[in-house]
Amino acid sequence: MQAESAKKSRVAAVVIHDALRDQVRDKVRAFSQCLKNLLKMGGSMKEDSREVLDRLTFILSMENGFIWNDRYASTQLNEVSKNKQVSASE
Repeated sequence: MQAESAKKSRVAAVVIHDALRDQVRDKVRAFSQCLKNLLKMGGSMKEDSREVLDRLTFILSMENGFIWNDRYASTQLNEVSKNKQVSASE
């Protein structure tokens, strides 16, 4: 039982170095923060603005999402890169 626990601990500590992923995440994080700030600048928030602000906050704080989970972020970027509509070849 302890050996299995130690193995899980070692697996969880693995860091995947991916410069492109990190760059995309930094830009997504900065863009999301800018959108949040723009929504807050209006003073009186409409219901739609409040909903968008809440969703942006959720995206930025979700521990197992794109911003904080290396494996998930890399997998999602790999999937997007295979999409012909997103391809930069044209």
